[in-house]
Amino acid sequence: VFKERKAKSAAAIVIDPKTGEILAIASRPTFDPNNYDDYPASNRRNFAINDAFEPGSTMKIVTAAMAMEEKVVDENSKFFCPGYIKVGKETIGCSNRTAHGNQTFAEIVEKSCNVGFVQVGLDLGMDRYYKYVNGFGFGKLTGIDLPGEAAGILVPENRAKQIDLATMAMGQANAVTSIQLVNAVAAVANEGKLMKPYLVRQVIDNEGKILKKNEPQVVRKIISEKTANDLCLILEGEVTNGTGKNAYLEGYRMAGKTGTAQKIAPTGGYMANEFVASFIGFAPADNPRLVCLVVVDAPKGYPYYGGWVAAPVVRE
Repeated sequence: VFKERKAKSAAAIVIDPKTGEILAIASRPTFDPNNYDDYPASNRRNFAINDAFEPGSTMKIVTAAMAMEEKVVDENSKFFCPGYIKVGKETIGCSNRTAHGNQTFAEIVEKSCNVGFVQVGLDLGMDRYYKYVNGFGFGKLTGIDLPGEAAGILVPENRAKQIDLATMAMGQANAVTSIQLVNAVAAVANEGKLMKPYLVRQVIDNEGKILKKNEPQVVRKIISEKTANDLCLILEGEVTNGTGKNAYLEGYRMAGKTGTAQKIAPTGGYMANEFVASFIGFAPADNPRLVCLVVVDAPKGYPYYGGWVAAPVVRE
């Protein structure tokens, strides 16, 4: 997908949600370590853990989890979307100003409705939002056994306004790393338990003696088993009925969420023509064994949405 879409960078991570073990991780552009002088230094960055980006709608999984846990919503809560919502002086629109009309909470997840998620975020309020966003591990290192991990960037709570809360709830304003995102969603797939991610299972010497072993480590329980299981089923609907259809895999119960995020321009504000397309999926939805995230930075061409660019890669 990196080659096909002439992207700036891309990453893929597959994690075992029950243990936090990283089963596969890839980052592009890449380099040949035997001839690393032949490549620009920037190619030696591990995009999967060194770079933070605004996640867009994949982050709605986290907003949904906290709202369900706090009983602000359940799957049948009612919403109305006229295509836009006013927050103070600002107006936030759904993709292409699509008016989704009357929807349940499950449907705002399936349709990735910004208006619905802004309402959910404002109903949660600042204190609860930050409690969970910190609880899911954003804004700090996961502690993965790889060099140069970034912590991401959260809007400081003491400076956050209602408009920040509204945009954070739909996945803009905060910047996260791929490893933070896949680990947070793995907690939803793991009955609400956030694990510490690790790459190396064990180190053995030439006589087969184990020198070091990474054991699965629960960082904290962040949401209840019921919330996690209910959300897994809603996210399955996102693949069967919603924006994630291109990740549908015959014979497996696939769950997931698309993301298409605007990118910050160097001059401030958002770029009109560059996006980060992503998809995070897990299967089977009723007993997740694998969680996979694919993030593609600035794919060229149309459509540039996560459902078109990244979901087919996750399915493969």
